[in-house]
Amino acid sequence: MKTEFKTPKGLFWELKREFNFTLDVCALSWNAQCKSYFTPEDNGLLKKWSGVCWCNPPFDKTQGQWVRKAWEEAQNGCTVVLLFPGNYHDTQWFHRFALRSSEIRYFRGRPKFKNKSGKENAMRCILLVFRPGCSGPPEVSSITRDGAQYNFEAVENPATNAGSQPGKK
Repeated sequence: MKTEFKTPKGLFWELKREFNFTLDVCALSWNAQCKSYFTPEDNGLLKKWSGVCWCNPPFDKTQGQWVRKAWEEAQNGCTVVLLFPGNYHDTQWFHRFALRSSEIRYFRGRPKFKNKSGKENAMRCILLVFRPGCSGPPEVSSITRDGAQYNFEAVENPATNAGSQPGKK
C-alpha cells in the first residue's frame, strides 16, 4: 500500500519565505503547496516547469528521475528546490545530478510528515537547490528539520547562546 505525505508546514513556510515558490511540480490536490501544481495525472516529469518550483516527489524508485528533471529544468532557467530521502548518496544519479546542484542542505533531525489522515512519520531527508544554469559543485549547509539555518555555535557553546536549537534531537 502506497502512503502519501504532506511536507511539514513549518519546513515549507520557511523555504517559501526564502524562495517564493510559484509551482508545485509533484502534488496531490490535498497536499499541494502552491496554487499552481502538477498531479500524478499531469505527470510533472513530462511537463515543462517554470518559475520557482517546489518538488517533494514520492519517496520511491523514481527519485533519480525527479533529481535529473530538476537539474534539466534549472538548465532551462528554473529554480527548483527538491526534498528527497537522505539515503541515495551512493547512486549514479546522485553523483551525476545532485552533485551538480547549487546547494545541498542536510537536515539536523528528521522532518515529520503527515499523511492524509494526520498520522506522522519522521523521515531522513536532504534538500537540493537547483538554480538556473547550475553545474556544481554544490554549497553544503545544515538546516533544522523546520528548514532554518542550523546554528553550530549554539550547540558548541550553549552558555553564550541561551536559546535552544529548533529541531535539535
